[in-house]
Parts: sequence; C-alpha cells; structure tokens
Amino acid sequence: MQGLPTPRYDLLSNKFFIRKVIQATRGCPFTSSFCTVPTLNPGFRLRPVEDVVRDAAYDAFPHWWQRKVVWFWDDNLTINRKYIHALLTELKPLKKWWLTQASLDIAKDDKLLDLMRESGCIGVFLGIESFDKESLADAHKRQNKIEHYKAAVTAIHKRGIAVMAGFIAGFDHDTRESIEEMADRIMEIGIDVPFLSVMTPFRGTPVYHELVKADRMLDKGWEFYNGYNVAFKPKRMSPEELLLSHRNLWKRAFSIPYALKRMLRGLWTLRAGALLLSLSMNSFYMYKRIRKNYPVDMNGYANEPERDQNIEQEVCGTGQLLPMENCN
Repeated sequence: MQGLPTPRYDLLSNKFFIRKVIQATRGCPFTSSFCTVPTLNPGFRLRPVEDVVRDAAYDAFPHWWQRKVVWFWDDNLTINRKYIHALLTELKPLKKWWLTQASLDIAKDDKLLDLMRESGCIGVFLGIESFDKESLADAHKRQNKIEHYKAAVTAIHKRGIAVMAGFIAGFDHDTRESIEEMADRIMEIGIDVPFLSVMTPFRGTPVYHELVKADRMLDKGWEFYNGYNVAFKPKRMSPEELLLSHRNLWKRAFSIPYALKRMLRGLWTLRAGALLLSLSMNSFYMYKRIRKNYPVDMNGYANEPERDQNIEQEVCGTGQLLPMENCN
C-alpha cells in the first residue's frame, strides 16, 4: 500500500456530489457472515499516513463541498487505534469534513471520539444490522450489544457527529413483525440516517455456503443481488413476505414524520457539516417516499429481455433504476 499516487479525481464527472473518496486502509479483521470483504479483500493493510493526508489535501474541484468533504471508503477505518490517532492528528490542520465506516466499539473510546471531532468528522456508518441477539450471533457480530445501542449513539452525538447505520432484514430469526418494528426501534436509539437492506447471500460468504447446504438458494440472476431483493428462501416467511416486510419497513422509516423528526433532532445534536449530511440524505429518501419511488422489485423485470441494460442502479445505493453516470 506504499507509494500509491493520488487518484485522478479530475477524471470524475462533476455529477458526483462527493468526489474526494479515499482508502486509508483495506480489509477488516471481523468476519461477518454476510460480508464479502474477508473473501474479496482478505487481511488488513495500512497506507502511509503522509500519503493519505496528501490525498485528503487535494483541492482541484469546482465546488466548495467537493473540496471540503473527504469520504474514507474504508471497511473499518478506526480498528487500528495507533494508526487512526496518527492519521487524525495529521488531518486536523486541513480543516476538512470527513466521514467513514467504523465499528460500535468507538463509542467507548472517548479519546478517539474527541479526536474524530477535532479532525472534522461529520458522520460515521455503523453496521448495527439487527435488534435480535440470535441474529447477531448468526451474523458473527456478537460484539454488537443491543442494550448499548442507544448509549453508543448518544456518545457519538455528544461530539456532534451524525450516526448512519445499516440494518438487514432476512435473518433466520426475523419475522414479518420484527422487521417492520425496526423502523420504530431505529428512531428510539437515535440513528440519523438508516440504511435498510435485505439479506443478500453473495457467493463466497459464510451465509451463502450455509444456504446452499440447506438447499435454500433461489435460482435468481445477478440483478437480485443488489441489497433490495430476495435471492434465497427465508426461514420464517416466504420470499414474497420478506420483500413486502422490507418495503413496509422502508416506507415507515422514511415516512414524512420520521424523516422530519430525524432532521429536527439534528438541530440540537449535530455540528454544521453533520447536520447538512442528515438534512440532505433524509430529504432525499423522504422525497423518494413521497414520490413512491421505492426500491425496485426485480421480479417485475424477470421476463423483460432488456432488463440487463437497466440493472446498473444499485451501485448508486439509491434503489432506483439509474444509469451509472447519475450516481452520486
């Protein structure tokens, strides 16, 4: 990872809202059952701090937010405490806004949280996944303690940092009721921006091998592996029921009352950059909800010969059918 040049950001279209995307580390020491990282990107490597800071300082962008915001596209940026302390200390003089992905254990590290705030952190994504202990055990995420969720979010909010979090519908212990109730529980613990997906058994992951062994995989094309559709046989409901439960969860979580409540709550808990992050993302999803632009059900495209030309959208993370050049 040494000696990597600064990416050619000038080649990116101005349609990308955030263009300064950086990887300081690669890999993740955890082995979640559904995660592709241990298979596709095994091990854990670090780039030299000075190289990362050089890339973060790159400012040849036309818009102020493209110069201001740094998105660390790491699987777990904070896992190596010695490294992250060194990186954030060097990042402070740049006065950037940055966001990344981390694990829940950062909430217990006051020194790290303070340094994250001082260096400009505006948002952190946490893989919370579930409110069920058995599901967390199945996911190999025993380090997530349900009873600590709210306290963890509060600790991060004390530094004015927005909390984004991922939740998955379709664990073996999930029911239709438990999935749809997640919308309320997400609000209760104070998440600023939820990301709601359907369990997706990518090849090479432990959950995929388990489902193959149990003869629970469905004969679905690659277009179903987008995080919003069902490619396996759930244990406690039909594939159709899982899809419907997820859509009901999505609609409730991004309803006008819940989206507005998250945005208004941020006025008292988030610093300026974090508030802008919450306002923009919640407004985006609320607008989709109002327009009834729900995540696409790929079953509706199953018999259309041109469907493969249209399945570019999910890399955008929007749930829409969008050409790749419109991804933000």
